Amino acid sequence: MKNRIAVPIVILLSLALLWLLFGNVLLQPGQYMFGYLEDGTKNYYTAAYFIKYDQGLWFSGLNFPFGEHITYTDNQPLFAVLLNLINQHFAPVAGHTIGIYNGIMLFGIVACAVFLFLILREIKLPVWYAVLAAIIIAFLSPQLFRIRAHYALGYTFMIPMFWYLIIRIFRAPKAIIWYVVYALTGLLAVLIHPYYALINLLLLVSYLLVYYFQEKKIQKINSKLFIGLLAAVLIPLLVFQVYMKLTDPVPDRPESPYGFTAYRTSFKALFFPQEAPLQKPWQAVFGDKEVIWEGYAYLGQAAFVVLLLTLFKFFKFGKRKLWKRIFRPALPAPLRVGLWASVLVLLFALAIPIKWGLEGILDIVPPLKQFRSIGRFAWIFYYIFSVYAAYYLFQLARRFRLQRKPVLAFAIPGILLAFWAFEAINNVHQKAVTIKENRVAANFNGETGNYTQLLQKHNLKPDDFQAILPLPYFNVGSEKITIFRNPEAANEAMRASLHTGLPIAANLLSRTSLNQALQQLQLLSSPFTPKAILEKYPSQKPLLLLVVPDSLEPAEANLVKKASLITKQKAYSLYRLPLDSLYASRNTNKTLPEDLQQKAGMFISDSEGIVIRKDFAGNEGNGMFGKGALALKERKTILIDTLLTVAAGGETYEFSGWASALTPNMPSLTLEVKNQASEVLREEKIYFNASTEVWNNWLFSSHVFNVPAGKMKLTISTKSKKATLDNLLLRPVKTDVYFYFGKQQILFRNNLPASYLRYVTLRKR
Repeated sequence: MKNRIAVPIVILLSLALLWLLFGNVLLQPGQYMFGYLEDGTKNYYTAAYFIKYDQGLWFSGLNFPFGEHITYTDNQPLFAVLLNLINQHFAPVAGHTIGIYNGIMLFGIVACAVFLFLILREIKLPVWYAVLAAIIIAFLSPQLFRIRAHYALGYTFMIPMFWYLIIRIFRAPKAIIWYVVYALTGLLAVLIHPYYALINLLLLVSYLLVYYFQEKKIQKINSKLFIGLLAAVLIPLLVFQVYMKLTDPVPDRPESPYGFTAYRTSFKALFFPQEAPLQKPWQAVFGDKEVIWEGYAYLGQAAFVVLLLTLFKFFKFGKRKLWKRIFRPALPAPLRVGLWASVLVLLFALAIPIKWGLEGILDIVPPLKQFRSIGRFAWIFYYIFSVYAAYYLFQLARRFRLQRKPVLAFAIPGILLAFWAFEAINNVHQKAVTIKENRVAANFNGETGNYTQLLQKHNLKPDDFQAILPLPYFNVGSEKITIFRNPEAANEAMRASLHTGLPIAANLLSRTSLNQALQQLQLLSSPFTPKAILEKYPSQKPLLLLVVPDSLEPAEANLVKKASLITKQKAYSLYRLPLDSLYASRNTNKTLPEDLQQKAGMFISDSEGIVIRKDFAGNEGNGMFGKGALALKERKTILIDTLLTVAAGGETYEFSGWASALTPNMPSLTLEVKNQASEVLREEKIYFNASTEVWNNWLFSSHVFNVPAGKMKLTISTKSKKATLDNLLLRPVKTDVYFYFGKQQILFRNNLPASYLRYVTLRKR
């Protein structure tokens, strides 16, 4: 049977399986949300809002009033821009965004099976077997793990498509059309998600390297082929780089996002099941250590058996010193090269050798740091090794038949294939079950529970406000700050924004400007902290405060007190927050309380208990108000080391400090309380990345802890490097501590700004 006849069979069988598993989701994809929390909601919202309200390349729905370049919103710019143009000039498609994106993901599984079938035919497997194996590999794809949140990474056809195009170019190196097609698909892919650019580059470079070392002593290497392929993969990258340089004006995006070696793949992520019903039995036998989900690339147990058999065969070759049989195995050319190419990429996905203390390698190629989730590159190994496993099982059955062992020829490969098929179907089934529960797209789109209609019931309209401020507040994307306490607050804010067209004065994006993120945070900072962001607001209209039921932080509760209630619903409440209530207080008549005691440049309300303040005035580092800060450089730095004598009943203390947001790292501190026998009674961590208190690019953190009665040793230390601290304060919670800080003589109370003016009247005892 020829491929042109077999391909429709692959398509029909794949669609039939998808219909059996997804049912109505396949027929009406616009009614379901594949993910309905956090990134799942955000990645629908950023696309739908952009298509409906924006134009050009700038997304305005989050990070108000700045907005964001669409590349950093994960809204799949290629599709978003195209649909935006259609929506503006041809037909209203914005309301169908969810259905379109869901449809692309589902039909992408079919396309994946088609490309895998074509690859399997390239290695001369029979049609019937290639059809079966292609569908199994496509349906077990680890990228399907992404269709519940990271939709752009759920396009399972991408990697097989890249591989197939490389194979075609190798088969017909003089056919220019294949180079052009390869370059265009690479460019379009990077406009869907930048990770596809590096996936494509790693696949090709590793493929060329392996091909060179396998063939250099056997045949003359076609240099024009190498140059053509490298040009086809590098030109789209250069075009994308130029495009970003010309269209992105933000100068302070994170240069070294966290997670390059943390978000790697592992042996468990490759070969241990992560879905029911197999997950729990495996965990019972091998332990329940959690797999790093960014590295998930499960190949299935059939592939694991093939791996063991292959390693055993390679071991025998090694004992006989038949190294060529290992590094240039007797396989069809696409597999002979592809297998070892995928191993090279797998080493990178495992962070080998970078995780062995060689992180400095990344400084040689700084753009590589932006691709921090390197475990995703294990997907290349998944597809290529799965194709190898299919080929191996077919050859195993053939060998048994030649040896006249028909029972073994059917039983061993047959059982493995059957189990492989079960795992593939189960993989899709588990996703389909959760997706079918999320028939909530109508509510998200505003067909039901519409916020605009709700405002109209209270004689208001969206145009009466300029933005939505959600509480509990969220700010994610700058890498220095991570505040995300309640997913429902983000969900409701995005629903309200999509219904009303109002942007959101919060962040849930990627690689966000640090300066912009800090300005956003200042909306919740001390009443005496200047709010520079307010000067950038386009008008003096109030904010629409959206509050979901939850315990609010003091700064959030303070905003609610300033606002007037519009309506209270079951899932949220809406308030009108006047903009002038957010401006910093000028406190012209501010005075200190009477009866304060002066001590070491501080004014304290109670002399009982230990009060320690460190302003590092003699240090060279740049502090909050000029020279004087602690730059962390050592392996371990002791910040506070003191003895506390605590009366019966214990004492509650607070430690607070400020950390610079402009250093490469944010510090993490360790607090230890030991008794006289040096036994650790309390050990706690202190972080600065969830603070809403911002002062001149410095972030505040405070930590309250209890000290038991007796003589105790308190130690606060840090192992952080490339970070800076300033103005540390230890005090009993019952004791208020006032002091002047900086050349501007700003008054601080308990390490927070208590004045706006340069001088205040001071009464002291």
